Amino acid sequence: MIHLLLHAAGNMRARALRLIQLHDISLLAARFGSTDWAEFLAAFSNDRSLWWAYAPVMLTAQYYQGVIPAGVIERLSLDCPLLLRRFVRHQRLTGVSWSNIRIEAFPGLEWSRTAPEAFEFMRNRIWPSREARLELKDGAAQIPNSSSIPWYGLAHRTRILRWVISRPPRVQTLLSVRAALAQEV
Repeated sequence: MIHLLLHAAGNMRARALRLIQLHDISLLAARFGSTDWAEFLAAFSNDRSLWWAYAPVMLTAQYYQGVIPAGVIERLSLDCPLLLRRFVRHQRLTGVSWSNIRIEAFPGLEWSRTAPEAFEFMRNRIWPSREARLELKDGAAQIPNSSSIPWYGLAHRTRILRWVISRPPRVQTLLSVRAALAQEV
């Protein structure tokens, strides 16, 4: 369960969650008994926290009512940062998946646990390191047909300006839409 939730949480933060991930969580949760949930919650021991698990658990509970016990949701919410807790209570799958067509300036900011962590995240988005820029360039090169959309070829300053003055579409989502429209019926 922790493995499934970890992947779902990471994809929620990156706005790349898939419904199949929530479905897998719900299937496993439906098989859990009280002992399994107690063992899951025991992962809180030894100064470890599952604060990040609240978001995918809560989203799963929205789409698959009754599979996650209310006590588990309550317990996970205790360690979840307030900003993330508020964000996910009103979130839908389309907001944290590739269906969210718009590029956000600070996607995943709500996952910051402290103000300094949030500021560090924003600073890194505005002024990414050379290594981060190279990773983005290398990652973009792995996306088929990404060169047909100029976003990754733009200077970082230009991308920031576009975030401010417009709502640019996400490259991956736009490529998926283009591929779907290109399919013969």
